[in-house]
Amino acid sequence: MARSLIRNIQPRDVKKLFGNLSQTNYYQVDFSSLSTFGPNQELIKYLGEKGVDKDFISRDAGLLCSEASLPGTSLATAEVKDNFMGISQEFAHTRLYTDFDFTFYVDTDYKSIKFFEGWIDFISSGSETLAPIGDGANPLNSNYYRRMRYPDTYKCQTMTITKFERNVSSTNTIKYSFINVFPKTISAIPISYGGADILKVSVSFNYDRYAIDISGFSKGQQGEFTDVAQSSSAELQQSSAARQASLGASGEQRNILGNSQSELDQLRRNAYLNSTRGRVFGRSQSARDLDASYGVTRNSRGEEI
Repeated sequence: MARSLIRNIQPRDVKKLFGNLSQTNYYQVDFSSLSTFGPNQELIKYLGEKGVDKDFISRDAGLLCSEASLPGTSLATAEVKDNFMGISQEFAHTRLYTDFDFTFYVDTDYKSIKFFEGWIDFISSGSETLAPIGDGANPLNSNYYRRMRYPDTYKCQTMTITKFERNVSSTNTIKYSFINVFPKTISAIPISYGGADILKVSVSFNYDRYAIDISGFSKGQQGEFTDVAQSSSAELQQSSAARQASLGASGEQRNILGNSQSELDQLRRNAYLNSTRGRVFGRSQSARDLDASYGVTRNSRGEEI
């Protein structure tokens, strides 16, 4: 076991370490993949009708992000108590990702609000499409209803936040890429008389997972997955014939090593005898039942006959 060593710390070591700490106000958020990913084109068209163009989505929206947070993650575990007496252990079975909140400045054209409101409107506007997806419902009618769209049409393939420093370079940055992002909650925006302040909107995003410092992301195709092979009737007949061929001359089915059931029983009996040979075996009822199950006979002293 390694020992903890206490060493002398020189002033130059402190200066080198604490003079090289990261600062919180150098970062950049990017939604550009939303405007370039093929399945999102219907969403882009929908947002365009709301007054939000591609340039705002790919460039301005990220620059207006005034507050962001690097993501957190955790592992869901299951507790096991039977491996060691008196000791409980936990083993991970699922990785969990928590929603993250971003805050954006609102411009005088209110595009920041229209962007996220329009995005959420699109997600729940499936009823406005024509058959077979929707019924062409009119949101101005009293009998309007909501229907969710298919996830591929509204999830942003990758949304990134890059953390860098004042002297930015390729070696002192870290980029988080959030996979399949969509806005989940838009917080209420307070306004009031009195001293003026910059209007901000806070949005909570949900995502499938994130990756760090990846160079690119591509969507997998269904054809890349191999389905479970299905056996034809002829193959099933051949398999049945093979099982029949595995039967010995006595009609006993043999295992993969070629042992029949009677041979396996004899092997188990020999192993039992070897484990009890050379010592006096107990004469309790359970011991006699165990002897009987293996066909073993013992004398009054418990010795094998």
